[in-house]
Amino acid sequence: MTPPTPTQLLTLPQAGARLGCSRTHVYRLIAAGKLRAVEIKAAGTRPKTRVRESDLEAFIEAHTRTIKPPGGVTNEARHHDGT
Repeated sequence: MTPPTPTQLLTLPQAGARLGCSRTHVYRLIAAGKLRAVEIKAAGTRPKTRVRESDLEAFIEAHTRTIKPPGGVTNEARHHDGT
């Protein structure tokens, strides 16, 4: 039996660095429900918020789009059309 792959948890500054934004913006994405997060609580301590690497990758994938150049035709479309 293969041991489970450990879940990589990122701090909010680490997640922000990967997205190219601030820790505050990452908090806003979480608060808006756009990015999933893990809240780690222990009695008598402040909760720590972390982002699973897989959730960050899913967020990036879900928000990735192709920017079309002026005229609306991408290089891929030109290649497939033969033009």
